[in-house]
Amino acid sequence: MIRSRGGWTLQFEALYVEYYPVLCRFANRYIADRATSESLVQNVFSKIWERPEVLEDIRSVINYLLTITRNECIDHLRKMRYTTPMSTLSEQQLWMIEERLHSLEVLEAPNPMEEDIIFKLERALSDLPPRQQQILRMYRFEGQSYKEIADQLQISPRTVEAQLRIAMKKLRESMPLMLLIWWKLLS
Repeated sequence: MIRSRGGWTLQFEALYVEYYPVLCRFANRYIADRATSESLVQNVFSKIWERPEVLEDIRSVINYLLTITRNECIDHLRKMRYTTPMSTLSEQQLWMIEERLHSLEVLEAPNPMEEDIIFKLERALSDLPPRQQQILRMYRFEGQSYKEIADQLQISPRTVEAQLRIAMKKLRESMPLMLLIWWKLLS
């Protein structure tokens, strides 16, 4: 990824559009504050914007972005734990901060085998037509319902269902069974 003649800008915009909502949901699971989660994810994308060369050797962009987001969340929770006056936090709030921090700290980075599987899965997804890719990502990775997808794309829920069925059939034909089983475990 190189910053030349708007090429990097377009690539960055595509990354942002595709992964921003996913990363915000991930961060919000641990931060439990939408505005703060969005701010942390903005920090992630600022880091990517400032150093696009780091993406050149990355096999799985989503894993890399999730790792950076995880680290941003950990830093935020640690700061919260140490900079917020104890008198303003209830015992329950303090316990929740500690619990979320622990959950993030034990969340491991994917191992190389998982990265290879994710790489193959992303390649199989990229072989789908753009509309099927979009619907599949919205359903699987963003957790949207058929109705939400239909409303957003201005199509019927039955069309969403049909497109998902066709996409899954194509994935089953192009991916080994083990990848499909692993993908089921992800969702």
